[in-house]
Amino acid sequence: MKETKRMTRVALIGAFLFCTFFSLSNILYLEAITLMIIAVAMVFDRRDSFQSALVFGVLLILYMGLTPWSIMYFIIYPCYSLLTSHLKPVLREKEWLLVVYGFILSCSTGLILDLPFILVSELVTIYYILTGLKTSLIQGALTAMEIVLIYQPIEKVLFKIKEMHK
Repeated sequence: MKETKRMTRVALIGAFLFCTFFSLSNILYLEAITLMIIAVAMVFDRRDSFQSALVFGVLLILYMGLTPWSIMYFIIYPCYSLLTSHLKPVLREKEWLLVVYGFILSCSTGLILDLPFILVSELVTIYYILTGLKTSLIQGALTAMEIVLIYQPIEKVLFKIKEMHK
C-alpha cells in the first residue's frame, strides 16, 4: 500500500510540474519549471523527485511529440533533480547559494536545449550562443527573483503535501 501511495504522489507531482511548465510559458522569458524542480528536489527524497521529473518529461513528450526539445527536457530536468538532491545539504545552509544555483540552472537550460541545433555547424553554434545567451541570462535572473520572492511559500506547501502523504 505504501508503494502505491508513493507512486501516486510521484505521478501527481509530475503532473503538477507539467502544469507549471505551461502556466507561464506564454509570458516571454518567464518560466517556473526550474524553480519547481529545485523545490521538489529540496523537499522530497531523491527517488521521488527524480521520478516526478521523469513523469514530467514523459507528459511533455506525449503533449509536444517526440522533438529534440522535448527529449532534451526529458533528460535535463531529471538531471537537475538529481543534482539538487545531491547538493541539498549545501543549498540548505546558505539561502543566497540557492538563488545563485537557480540562476545557473536556468541559464544552463537554454544553452543545453540548444545543443542539438548547435552541433549542426560552427556558424549555427555562434548564432545560437549569441542570441540564446541574452535569453538565458534574462531567464536566469527571473528564476533567481522567483526563488527570492516565492521559494519559501512553495516549500511550505510542498512540505505539507509531503506530510499529508506519508
